[in-house]
Amino acid sequence: MTALPRRGRALALVRKTLKDKPVPLADAKSFPDAEVVTMLRMLGIAMLEVGQPTNLVLAKLHDIAPQYTDKELRAVVLPTVLIIQIDGVTGQLEVEESTRNTAQLDQAGHIDAIADMAVAGAIAPTDAIARIYQIRCLKPRFGALVTVMGHTILTLGFGLALAPTSSALPAYLVLGLIVGVLMLATNPMPTLAATMPAVAAFVVTVISTFIVANVPSEGLARVLAPALIAVLPGMTLTIGALELTSTQLMAGSTRIVYGMAQLMLLALGVVIGVKVAGPPEPSPLGPPLGSWTIALAVPVIAVGFYLYKSAPRGSLIWLVLAIGVAMLGQRLGGLFLAPAMTGFIGAVAVVPFALFAARFKGAPSAIVLLLAAFWCLVPGALSFVNVSEVAATGHANLTALLDTCMAIFSIALGLLVGASLHRGMRYALTVTR
Repeated sequence: MTALPRRGRALALVRKTLKDKPVPLADAKSFPDAEVVTMLRMLGIAMLEVGQPTNLVLAKLHDIAPQYTDKELRAVVLPTVLIIQIDGVTGQLEVEESTRNTAQLDQAGHIDAIADMAVAGAIAPTDAIARIYQIRCLKPRFGALVTVMGHTILTLGFGLALAPTSSALPAYLVLGLIVGVLMLATNPMPTLAATMPAVAAFVVTVISTFIVANVPSEGLARVLAPALIAVLPGMTLTIGALELTSTQLMAGSTRIVYGMAQLMLLALGVVIGVKVAGPPEPSPLGPPLGSWTIALAVPVIAVGFYLYKSAPRGSLIWLVLAIGVAMLGQRLGGLFLAPAMTGFIGAVAVVPFALFAARFKGAPSAIVLLLAAFWCLVPGALSFVNVSEVAATGHANLTALLDTCMAIFSIALGLLVGASLHRGMRYALTVTR
């Protein structure tokens, strides 16, 4: 593999990817099978690293392979392992393992763009391999200070959406800043980063007990959850549920177990924090600021995502729209569904929107909008709120566990239904033309 080029050259190569039109190559099937297998392996592992479910990665690889070879593709896709082989070609079995996950939305968008070009057979395997390598090596668009600021803004936005009280808003800023610094400090150290859920939960539990006056144990989790959004396993659990409903049993069950382990670490941090700081006084958090806070929360969350997640250039307004659609759908669902089921309506609404919006010039890819929107459906926050309420109060609650499961699977089901609606609408438009 060639040496890592300068960032400017890498960015120029990535931008070229987004400008290229997917015009099929005349000689797409003339490339050596070795190059095709390597392209599929690198593209598949890159898609896994940016958070795409295994069933979607497998489907994309099977869509790409016929553009470059007449032989059958055999592939096994797991959350951290990819096995690729072109049937009948001796010695072309490739295996790659990756434990690296990226939080950069710009990388997710660039990888998705290359996948779309490959589906059309519009990029040579060697070019795809080079561009994927450049993209995987890209550093965040923003520096450390801006990234921590983005996490602080993101925490405030989720606080406005979850528990908008005057006594809690200053706490969101302080806790978001502290967790942002902790995340940044431990990123270069994978071993220490694995303990972040427990460490972050412990730190914010102790601090919030002192800086939020008379916070009750029942409300403590709602004060903590916004600051811990970055370490909440909501996306992991939701993707796991999606994989289970798509018959990817090994991948789905693995993610679910991992997500539950992360939740247990978070709850452990809360328990230890409560023991150290002492139980909070049983008094209310205070009245909410009003329903207007949800309208303010949407752009605040979008700005936080844009900075913290290194979103693509020009994507801010699209993030506002996608997050707004998801949260509006969730709020409307709350009018006639149980709270744990409202994510279904939000997911059904945002999937067609993201797929449709991605068709516009200047809009980011659908995966960028979906990743941001699904964070805002708060499956992880709801799960952590329920688990940490049990931890903080010491009372077992089977209903909390059931609500957590319902929230996770309702969003996964909403994703499937939303994607089906989008395909149905496209088919109907094609037929009527």
